[in-house]
Amino acid sequence: MIYVCGILDLAELAATLGPGALVSIVAPEEQPPTPPEVAAAAHLRLSCHDIVEPAPMEILPDRRIVKRLIAFARDWRPEAPMLVHCQAGISRSAAAALVSYAAHFPDTVERAAAHLRHSGPHVSPNPLIVALGDELLGLDLSLIHI
Repeated sequence: MIYVCGILDLAELAATLGPGALVSIVAPEEQPPTPPEVAAAAHLRLSCHDIVEPAPMEILPDRRIVKRLIAFARDWRPEAPMLVHCQAGISRSAAAALVSYAAHFPDTVERAAAHLRHSGPHVSPNPLIVALGDELLGLDLSLIHI
């Protein structure tokens, strides 16, 4: 199972879930310490801002970031949950969870997307991260159009 949260809920959820993998997808200055329940090697830190076009002084999500996410997701062992967080738990983390799920379970992407949509009306995956994931996974726009 892949769980999504904001940075304020990270410590509590890490303590509750004992995740086998953690993805922090936030700006460099927002990167949190690794919770004690997570092995340092199981914590992927991706630094970017929640934007879809270049902006001054901000880091645009790019292919390199999404490639790292895909490789990490493919190495994840689903016996222990993955926890993905961004600042608010709405955009970057939702997109990263969707791409991670598609990377690890490519045959069940539609079910993952449906679950994500029903998890809350506030969830709005960052479209650039989703588009890059779709392209890098060779999903022929299926991830974008879910």
